[in-house]
Amino acid sequence: MRYKLTQSQTGQTTLIISMILALIMGCIVAGFTVVTSADSQQNVSNQESNQAYYAAQSGVNDVIQAIKDNLTIPPISSQNCSTIIKAMQTTTADYTQDFPNTISTNPDIAYNCLYVQTTPSNLQFPVSQAQSSVVELDPTSTTGTTTNSLTISWTNLSGDSIIDCTQTGSASLEFVPLPVWDCPYPVLRLDLYQYNPADNTTTAANAAVLLANDTDSFFLFPVDTAHAGYATGSDSGVTFDDIGTNGVVQNQPVVLPANCDGSTCSETLNFPSAKPFKGGYLRITSIYLNAGPVTISGDSTVNFANSQLAIDSTGVDQNVIQRIQVRVPLNTTAGSAPNYAVNAGVSLCKRYSLSGPGSSPNPGLTEMFPLCADVRKPAIYLYPTKTEVVNVKLSYPTGFKQTIPSYNPTSGWTVLAHPSGSLTNLADGKNYPYLFWEGNLNSLNFNMSQGFVIAGSDSAAFLSHELPIIGLNKAETAAFMQYWVPLIDHNKYNLIHFAGSEYTDMAPLDITPSPNSVLRVMMAVEPIKMPLIVTPQSFAPFHRVGFTVVEWGGAILGQ
Repeated sequence: MRYKLTQSQTGQTTLIISMILALIMGCIVAGFTVVTSADSQQNVSNQESNQAYYAAQSGVNDVIQAIKDNLTIPPISSQNCSTIIKAMQTTTADYTQDFPNTISTNPDIAYNCLYVQTTPSNLQFPVSQAQSSVVELDPTSTTGTTTNSLTISWTNLSGDSIIDCTQTGSASLEFVPLPVWDCPYPVLRLDLYQYNPADNTTTAANAAVLLANDTDSFFLFPVDTAHAGYATGSDSGVTFDDIGTNGVVQNQPVVLPANCDGSTCSETLNFPSAKPFKGGYLRITSIYLNAGPVTISGDSTVNFANSQLAIDSTGVDQNVIQRIQVRVPLNTTAGSAPNYAVNAGVSLCKRYSLSGPGSSPNPGLTEMFPLCADVRKPAIYLYPTKTEVVNVKLSYPTGFKQTIPSYNPTSGWTVLAHPSGSLTNLADGKNYPYLFWEGNLNSLNFNMSQGFVIAGSDSAAFLSHELPIIGLNKAETAAFMQYWVPLIDHNKYNLIHFAGSEYTDMAPLDITPSPNSVLRVMMAVEPIKMPLIVTPQSFAPFHRVGFTVVEWGGAILGQ
């Protein structure tokens, strides 16, 4: 039986459907409103978070700028923000004036908490395989300016909480090829230079020798705490006196086990109470893996001055707070530096090579690193156009080993020079064929990538051909070869470089009256075991015009 809706029933049905649709639409609109509101609040929150971060960063930048402007930054010892803000407003340095603490016209966006440590209790520096760090260590405390210990610690960047350093390399503290290394920690190399009170008279002439003698080198090998025979959980480090009495040769690297767990490796260098650490420089190099931040600390009461600022800055926007902590170097010496180098006023004569399992030294490889050498037998010939008195002054960074005739440190050599080249020294009245000098041990930074690779047995033939091309006459060439051939012809190969401005700038001549033509021949020789490919040198023709000065000499690098 079929029923037919009445007009009243149809209207009721339509009303119910409309109400249901309205309810659904209302829910949809409400949902969109909630989502939009949440997104809007999230955007506002993100914006406030970013602005709070920028405000905190602004506090750090204001401190750095104050340092650049040579403003005094008094330390704030409290981490209570209300105390710090009050100190900022009342200190003699007037933090409110030096640090505006806002980053825009909106006063609600500002850094409201700034904590500055001018002498932090520890130093933190990044160290990677590609970039080592040089750190100035200047201990200070209420009781003095020394520390009896230095603790070096570094973290595990691999995220592996299980430490396994039991492979052959770390078990025997030997260097292994990179693919074999399966420890989550790197090896650290430390080059520690200690200030020596006796070095207060350091000059350019003896700086390299003093730095070499006062520098100790260590390799810190990671060893897990359960590895018997090396490190334990109670490892107290190594004492310098112990190192000295264990047969370690001066200027040779010492390999030490570092105490490691699942998150941190550390090693303590202890100094005898009679010989505490008074300051110096530490170079840190990472081997095998990146080390991440390396932390250096001293005794419990010791802080470090003149090296690093620790800045803790908190920024705020409305109710959103962002806090950042940074370390800022206080000088240009500390910080990143090229690997295998030490920042110093002069170059250092130190070169290490590793040998043993897994090492692959290339005895023929020569790079532009300074090598120790003494400058041997430079002879200065004077050829004036007429007989006249000539004064010759010469300077050399490390001073003279020997001079003939005797060199006056104030007035130099004063001779009566003849056109033939013979000289009469006015100080002793004796005749000489030339002025002779030899320099003390020095590190010579010559560009050995340019020159000639000659078999030792071919040295005489090479020099007899090349020296006249450079400009020496027959007598000068004969004298040069008579001295130098016996010194180099027994080597398997010789890498020979004729130095130019890198030598003349290091050992300038001052001659009165001024000569018209000057030729200075300095032959740098490095004995090598296998031939290398280098860029051949070429020489411009030398013409002897007027008063002529000729000098020849040489140096055997690495000796």
